Amino acid sequence: MPQATGGLSKIADTNIPGATAVRWLPEDTDKPLSHAEAVVSELLWPLDSADPRVDALRRHLLEQDWPDDARIVPRLAPQEGVTHELTPPEKVAEFDYTSNNWAGCTIEGTWASAMGMWKVPTVSIPSTPPGTDQGWDSSSWVGIGGAYGSIDVLQAGVRQDVDADGSATYTPWYEWFAHEVDGSPPYIHQTNIENMPIEPGDEMYASLAFQNGQGFVVFGNATRGHYINIQLAPPPGPSFDPNSVEWIVEAPGTGEPGTSLPRFTPVDFSMAGGSDTTGTAGSPDSGDTVNIDAFGRLLTSVTLETNALTVDYEDAGFFPLPGAAVFDHTTQQIAAVSRAPGNLDLFVIGFDNRIWSTFWNDQGGWNGDWFPLPGGAVFDHTTQHIAAVSRAPGNLDLFVTGFDNRAWTTWWNWQDGWGDPQNGHYFPLPGGAVFDHTTQQIAAVSRAPGNLDLFIIGFDNRGWSEFWNDHVGWN
Repeated sequence: MPQATGGLSKIADTNIPGATAVRWLPEDTDKPLSHAEAVVSELLWPLDSADPRVDALRRHLLEQDWPDDARIVPRLAPQEGVTHELTPPEKVAEFDYTSNNWAGCTIEGTWASAMGMWKVPTVSIPSTPPGTDQGWDSSSWVGIGGAYGSIDVLQAGVRQDVDADGSATYTPWYEWFAHEVDGSPPYIHQTNIENMPIEPGDEMYASLAFQNGQGFVVFGNATRGHYINIQLAPPPGPSFDPNSVEWIVEAPGTGEPGTSLPRFTPVDFSMAGGSDTTGTAGSPDSGDTVNIDAFGRLLTSVTLETNALTVDYEDAGFFPLPGAAVFDHTTQQIAAVSRAPGNLDLFVIGFDNRIWSTFWNDQGGWNGDWFPLPGGAVFDHTTQHIAAVSRAPGNLDLFVTGFDNRAWTTWWNWQDGWGDPQNGHYFPLPGGAVFDHTTQQIAAVSRAPGNLDLFIIGFDNRGWSEFWNDHVGWN
């Protein structure tokens, strides 16, 4: 098995000054290497080959199917203003901190290198508000520096973002964070790697090091068989005495309100460790945990193990319903009802001004997506209110105030389905009373099987009612 000994060879300058694509040439250049062995001999430099974590990562990477074009010269795109600096943490217990933007593990010391492997999480819209970009943003990464008063961070990872419509993007990046001064290179900001494809579930690895006043980043996608190996000239200001290594999931920048963390599947960092300037290894189970405390609660939980850690998202009891449908939380109202034991039904007026529904039962769980109710009637999702009730097991009734200011209804039962198709499914309730559909709310209840009562506040500011029973119909 090749050893991490030999010398550096320049491949090419990247499109950013100060960042150079390099390769590591083993001393024994006469020994034939398989392509995987050649990749591995380079990937793990400059870590000590006797480290068991390095051996484990080497064995794992040798099992991958590496293409001939695995090594890439990165095409780099700095994102000005996007950084990965730790906000001031608060100590809540021994070895336990909270932060506005970091979750994971940090280990104090004098470090020369850090490494780790993890799978890109799947991200989705959470229950917390979006950031100022109207989306939710996160990164998972390995780094050296940035905690315990360190003024710079060398790091590499994946950005995972969710837009307001629920679509997610995944972007690899590296960064040598330092406060900007004259002469700072662009990679003091998050620097995207545009020619390294990433998808959720891909297995990523990173090996970072300081040596002879230079920074080195070996970072790749083991699932898709591409990696970079770059040497970085130092930005002005770093001390080259980094006192932390870390494995982090974060809300980039300084966290909320600027950036808000999306919901994410667990991030398991494996083969995680650091090597200090004396060659002594460090493992996450000897470090400190840090969790994101935002919007009045902890958003993450961290579990440490030997050479590994897991960062979980804390849902606080809430979870998104399945399906791609989205609704305007600033205006749209929701109604819920149980038509029978072990059943739930939800209703909301969608952006298309039709009433949409989804359901749950204790046999099949939640329906796979929302669906519009039949019929041509439309209602204004920005103003109109909806009420739902079950007058008997296997029955549903919906009520809404229409554009004509009259109360409209439709119904469902498990024998006939929805409403009366010949009359457009919806119909207005009898009587001449009208109500303001732009402001007035409606409430419905069943006081006994086969009975309905409807309530609304009228233009005279009094409470008005209408009722129905299965003997005489509507009042």
